[in-house]
Amino acid sequence: MRFVVLLFGFFGVLFTAIAAIALLFHDGVLAEVHGQFKIPKETMDLYSDKPTNISPGNAALFFFLVTAYGLFGVLLAFFRCGKQGGALILISVILAAMVNPYMIPLLSVLGFTALLCFFVGPLPINPPKEKDEVEVEEDD
Repeated sequence: MRFVVLLFGFFGVLFTAIAAIALLFHDGVLAEVHGQFKIPKETMDLYSDKPTNISPGNAALFFFLVTAYGLFGVLLAFFRCGKQGGALILISVILAAMVNPYMIPLLSVLGFTALLCFFVGPLPINPPKEKDEVEVEEDD
């Protein structure tokens, strides 16, 4: 299970980093598209609409932070601290979804990884084995 969490986690971290890069270059790409294709202002307003009052640049910085937390949480789960890693990932994914809900499809892989992390636990503690009593034979 730890390797499944590791696999899904690295893909989730990758998708979250892609979302951060997309948000980082959001304004520049829109200006370039508007300049090259002469798209009307009304149509460009649809694409430049922000779901919250947070600018895409600030959201990108937050998504980079979520990427780092996601990587740390995946490594925690891989080293058998699944509940702690899952909580770290889940809280950061929920907050990132509040910052920019349009990126939920890319965050969903990391969120699914957070739920898988809760199934990873530490090794069970085995009770100590009883020592065999050695019988000493007495010579008569």
